Amino acid sequence: MGSAELTSTAFWHSNDSHGLSAVAPLGLAPRGHLLVQTSGTEGMSKWCAISKQAFLANAEAVNTHLAASAEDRWLLALPIHHVGGFAIHARAWLNGAAVVPFEGRWDAERFATVCRAERITLTSLVPTQVFDLVQQQLRAPASIRAIVVGGGALAKELGQRARALGWPVLQSFGMTETGSQIATEPLSHLFSGFDPEKLEVLPHWDLQADADGTLTVQGPALASGYVIGNQWKPIGNSLLTRDRVQLWSEDGRRFLRFLGRDSQMLKILGELVALPPLQSRLDSLALGRVDRCVLVPVEDARRGTSLVLASTDARAVGLVDEFNASVQPFERIERFVRVADLPLTDLGKVRLAELAARIA
Repeated sequence: MGSAELTSTAFWHSNDSHGLSAVAPLGLAPRGHLLVQTSGTEGMSKWCAISKQAFLANAEAVNTHLAASAEDRWLLALPIHHVGGFAIHARAWLNGAAVVPFEGRWDAERFATVCRAERITLTSLVPTQVFDLVQQQLRAPASIRAIVVGGGALAKELGQRARALGWPVLQSFGMTETGSQIATEPLSHLFSGFDPEKLEVLPHWDLQADADGTLTVQGPALASGYVIGNQWKPIGNSLLTRDRVQLWSEDGRRFLRFLGRDSQMLKILGELVALPPLQSRLDSLALGRVDRCVLVPVEDARRGTSLVLASTDARAVGLVDEFNASVQPFERIERFVRVADLPLTDLGKVRLAELAARIA
């Protein structure tokens, strides 16, 4: 799918379906949809079908939230076959903003150079990309005014250090099924301080949380359904997620705090442990000292689950005692493993299951 097609009125208003990958099963989804590949179920391919109008509904809300206009210049540093990358084209098409592609593999220094040379004002990144910018002490150009960070939680200390270097990071929360963002830090946080635990819910979403905090999403930007294997599975009017959140209102505005995902909740010695806050703690300790480190949950006959610190950097072993002194006894790292490489997705996320299998 070329950039010319994505910037044409005919594309966005046609009833033809398109895939963000050449192998998308277009014949199994309703017309007028975009198919985005997501994690598979029991080894079968899984595609999320989002209508073009749903994409545009989300794009309009994000543009309003970021005060985006035709004067903005987006840098596309995420893969276009993912929601976070593709959504940039939808936003730009709505208001006539420019989109500058970031060619080739991710490189933090080259990213900063392109931002400066192209006078970039807006972009989207994942936490690992922000980590690289801070690790290399790269300073942001004056032109850039907001960076939406998605695909995972950005540790508070990492966000604060990015801000100190001039990178105006805003934590967001969303999912493929919502065409990108559900809630994002308000622009006012760029002046009051980075706060990833207070995300403003975008106005087109109706959110509910049950007694356990499990989130249900409803709104005009919700996906229509999934193609799993060779079957169509409609979503309906609302989606019960596996995410746990806290919701509240303040001065007529709605806010969200992300608490965790079911798959990120572990049982260690009978205690329920959330992995993301522990990973954020480790990131804060590692920043500026060693290369990227990852907490890997592995099965343990006695403990239920054990936490292993994995890194390509042998110096990371020195973080174990420091980390263990700052957490509960059942949250401690049991051992350090040096690995030749970290298996990553094209968004830079670590494939934890694959890494755990290697370690085991």
